[in-house]
Amino acid sequence: MPRISAVSSKLSSTLVFGEFFILSKVLSFASFKIS
Repeated sequence: MPRISAVSSKLSSTLVFGEFFILSKVLSFASFKIS
């Protein structure tokens, strides 16, 4: 069981990192369009 929990925690952290990456991309693109 600890193996599965480790994999799920790694997956969730990867998803959170991906969300932050996409959000920063969208914000930088929006600021570029505004300016």
